Amino acid sequence: MTFIDAIKACFQNYATFRGRAPRAEYWYFALFCTVATIVLQVIWPPLASAFNLATLIPTLAVGWRRLHDAGRSGWWGLLPLASLPLWGLAIALKSDGWAYAALAATVLFAIIVLFWLCQKGSAADNRFGSASA
Repeated sequence: MTFIDAIKACFQNYATFRGRAPRAEYWYFALFCTVATIVLQVIWPPLASAFNLATLIPTLAVGWRRLHDAGRSGWWGLLPLASLPLWGLAIALKSDGWAYAALAATVLFAIIVLFWLCQKGSAADNRFGSASA
């Protein structure tokens, strides 16, 4: 899959959370979004914010499908949000200790999801679709 093909695939599957996405599709789209955000931030910051808002759903969708390709449920992509109660506790108690714990949990969960996003997809069909999809 080429860079352009990946971007096209992500926008064609704008809000498709079913199926699978190969590593190239996910990472090329992530690169596209990162570079576009940096360029737009330099040109006019509100435009970068609008771009990020416009690409939020396709970014979540391709990540979801990427986890499917690795044989995991897309719900695992929301794992870093599991630390939200710790953030709430840190704010409610005005506690630096809880804030550090919340930050550590968020980073740990994000690293776990990143590891899964980097894994090679299963070569065979899995419960989320065929290997060629």
